[in-house]
Amino acid sequence: MSSQAARLQRLDPADAGAIKALHDVHLAALAADDPDGPPWPARAQAAHLSGAPPLFEPREAWFVAAPGPGPDVIAWYSVRFPDKENLSWAVMEMTVHPASRRQGLGTMMLRHAARRAADAGRAGLTGIIRHGSAGDAFATRAGATKGIDEIRRVLDLRKVPAGTWRQFRESLATAAAGYRLDCWEGSTPDDYVTGIAEMFNTMNDAPRNAEEDPSFYDAARVRRDDEQVARLGGRRWVIAAFRAETGEMAGYTELRVSPDLPGWGFQGNTAVARRHRGHRLGLLLKAEMLELLAAHEPGLERIATWNAAANQHMIAINEQLGFEVSGSPSCFTDLPVAALLPQS
Repeated sequence: MSSQAARLQRLDPADAGAIKALHDVHLAALAADDPDGPPWPARAQAAHLSGAPPLFEPREAWFVAAPGPGPDVIAWYSVRFPDKENLSWAVMEMTVHPASRRQGLGTMMLRHAARRAADAGRAGLTGIIRHGSAGDAFATRAGATKGIDEIRRVLDLRKVPAGTWRQFRESLATAAAGYRLDCWEGSTPDDYVTGIAEMFNTMNDAPRNAEEDPSFYDAARVRRDDEQVARLGGRRWVIAAFRAETGEMAGYTELRVSPDLPGWGFQGNTAVARRHRGHRLGLLLKAEMLELLAAHEPGLERIATWNAAANQHMIAINEQLGFEVSGSPSCFTDLPVAALLPQS
């Protein structure tokens, strides 16, 4: 179908059939562009596409259906409008079925998204592409500016000998003396909400794109994130380190698993407060998490994590644990909205 014959329809968040059709396009594109990568779990993608406030940032999705009855989707995009920081951006995700590429659908959706972004008062349209993919070629033709590279690494737990994580913990006992660990599954315990907010704020010294605003968390925002995680389905495991003498939270790590994607785990943030660095807490927390998962998530086979290519400290920790590079790097791209709109 050419772009001249295509018609964009706005996604109704209550239309389960259309949402499934969008997910099917995602799976087809992933098989063509990144066959080793984990797909979006179906329920998580559905929750993101629905974007019910106040849990999610304002967002909307549009799709192109082939002629005929039913939502036979061949292309779609979603756009969200950050409401805490990066207020000049609109963040876009776009997918075209491999069988329908090079027909102008991507260009049509990009221009439509630019109009939606302009209507929302946003000056820039940003998204993520994987180097060497169809999306990379499309972004280059569109004149997008590329940001810092993000590298995916995967740990294959099936290759890890029994007892490995216990040995890691024992080797770190001296360096981490004076710290204790606690863990939980699900929402943040009331006593730890303030500490977790501080851990999120600690992430602001990690490498990021020059145009990207830092994120600032308080207790209310932690609770909003907790509610979002619950809506996405699955389980979130968290381990935090505390200074034994003071009870101060010194670091934390989190990991998520989804029943919709058996065998896969997804590493979330890992952070150590600056004043507590030098005690190998990052490695200790991640080794402890892997030991916890071995006991509570026995079906887990692989864990995926993403790091900025410049974040050599965290990369070294992950490689020490056995994570290996998987697939091509990805990066954010940025396009000025004005450049995509018709000139008057």
